[in-house]
Amino acid sequence: MKRSPTIRSIFISACIATFGAIAAKANADAYSLTDLGTFIPFDINTYGQMAGNIQVGSGGSAQFTAAFWTPNSANAIAGSLTTLNARHIGEINDYGQMVGVREDGTELGTAFLWTPSSQNGTAGTMTDLGANVSHSRNVSCLTSLGQVAYSTLDLSTSTYTTYIWTPTSPHATSGSSTPIGDFFAESMNDYGQICGWTYGPGYNAMLWTPNSANATSGTLTPLGTLGGSYVFADTRDINSKGQAVGAVDGFGIPVAAMIWNPSSQNAPTGTMANLAPDSTVDLVANGVDESGNAYGALLGSQFLAIMFRNGRVIDLNSTFTTPPAYRLAQAIDANEKGQIIGVMSVAGESHGFLLTPKPVSQQVTDVRQLVTNLVNIGALLPANGQSLYAKLDSAKAKIAAGNKAGAITDLKAFINQVMTFVKTGKLTQTQGQSLIDAANALIAQLSA
Repeated sequence: MKRSPTIRSIFISACIATFGAIAAKANADAYSLTDLGTFIPFDINTYGQMAGNIQVGSGGSAQFTAAFWTPNSANAIAGSLTTLNARHIGEINDYGQMVGVREDGTELGTAFLWTPSSQNGTAGTMTDLGANVSHSRNVSCLTSLGQVAYSTLDLSTSTYTTYIWTPTSPHATSGSSTPIGDFFAESMNDYGQICGWTYGPGYNAMLWTPNSANATSGTLTPLGTLGGSYVFADTRDINSKGQAVGAVDGFGIPVAAMIWNPSSQNAPTGTMANLAPDSTVDLVANGVDESGNAYGALLGSQFLAIMFRNGRVIDLNSTFTTPPAYRLAQAIDANEKGQIIGVMSVAGESHGFLLTPKPVSQQVTDVRQLVTNLVNIGALLPANGQSLYAKLDSAKAKIAAGNKAGAITDLKAFINQVMTFVKTGKLTQTQGQSLIDAANALIAQLSA
């Protein structure tokens, strides 16, 4: 999530104050949950390393220590924390470089780049990039090769100016900064595009596109809103294709989660779309993965961590068996392995979470058990569900043989069969949807 830590901490406090433990919906467990304690992750790389901070307290009294979490092995569900002498870490690339903010004892801080001594290592070197960075916000723009964008704040005018720091070579600890425009930078992709916002009045979503890959000259483009009564917008994350996500707001209407789709890859022109056009509740999108799936939260009397996938809004609490007193409140982002990070409540305390997809073959077995459960409670499936079992067993065999395309075909056939059973009254809409959602989640993983 590419958003102010101050806003994050307020949001987390609100989450904890407004909901308690609610039982997860019956469904196949698609994920394993790792409780990260008081470490709040803001980004995760392909290896499974996470960057963020340790938060103690909430609101204006909250205390922050920059930290990162390293798995015991690639994408493992157990790992260890390392702290840095800084306030926040906002982004981490696949090499293990990180960017963030350290305090200078004043209202402003210094942007830094931390580079590991070896890839994904836990020891490294901190390089100062530029001063006059608001430490109530964060630095969260970093490419895979170590190019950084950060925004300074002029306190006299409340104006943000964004700079690009370009290393002398990939992953180098020396480089130079170039100012590129007056806006706040939230996220940066490997092409060098930056999404962010200006303020005055309200948030205005912006996209900066370099004239060529990773150039320090380019064009700043206002992205507008969804139109109608929506008058404010901000962007929070951008993927390698140039898809950006965020939120739009207006007066007397729900906050809407949005995605901006470029007319072609990394183009400065495109269109904005509502991720849940039929929604009547407040939704935000914080992160977007390489497939265009978005991650965010449902706001209101109950906060829920959600995922936007294939035109559906999925409550992440329904994707695994939620332990007592646990509630996923906000999804922040995901990596290319499908691991999702965010914030949850644990008996009234804010904790970070990591969701790691279970092995696909195990998930197929879990879906098979869902069918068995329906048969056991009296669902009128022909031959006690044998046609569904056959498609799932075929998919599992093809997964074991490395035939992902064949497994996807079988799972689509499974979905079609379930839809037929719903139409003919053999399954209720709710029963059928639980099977369809589980199969679609498997298809998404196999397609990644």
